[in-house]
Amino acid sequence: MKEYFKLGTILFVICAIAALSLGLVNGLTKDVIAENRDISSTDLVELLPGAVHKNQITVSNVDLEAKAYVDKAFEVGGNDGLLGYVFKVVTGGFHGNIEMFVAISKEDKLSGIKITSQSETAGLGARISEENFMAAFKNKNIEKGISMTKNGASKDNEVDAITGATVSSNAVAAGVNKAVAFYMETIKGVEFDLDELDTSSGATGESEGDVDTSSEASVSQ
Repeated sequence: MKEYFKLGTILFVICAIAALSLGLVNGLTKDVIAENRDISSTDLVELLPGAVHKNQITVSNVDLEAKAYVDKAFEVGGNDGLLGYVFKVVTGGFHGNIEMFVAISKEDKLSGIKITSQSETAGLGARISEENFMAAFKNKNIEKGISMTKNGASKDNEVDAITGATVSSNAVAAGVNKAVAFYMETIKGVEFDLDELDTSSGATGESEGDVDTSSEASVSQ
């Protein structure tokens, strides 16, 4: 009986030490893991070719109730200096939150976007994750914000909306413009009024499936 008690005590001590060790390792690495999940080196190079390093910028006064908000911001550099900035944005889509990266080059051009998480309608809004849609934002002029259109993009700040997916398309534009506003005001020190932007240029009146899309969803909490 004493032998069983002794073995049980030893086993308990071993398990306790293992649990404590795992807890310490998790505590030391969770922030690094979270940051790498948010913005990996692969994502950086894809969005800003030549990217080598990044520095996180403090994002304060985040309005979590807004239609879109900047969650994180990074200054990105290469071997020859500054390349631009990458912003992690959360925006309200048709079926919940859309998470995305928005990259702006030091030349004040939209370097690219990357949708990292979304739960939009398959075959409709979910197409915002397709490469050809995301690629359409590359090198767009950000001076007047990004607008969606269904009539064929003819201006340097317009992107073709996905047919039948107005809400999702406009949600992406809203997210991009939130990043643009942050860039202009916080980094460039230039006033940028989001309320004056027409982000749905000609892209209204469509629907996602057979559901009423008269108003866009707010960011889900």
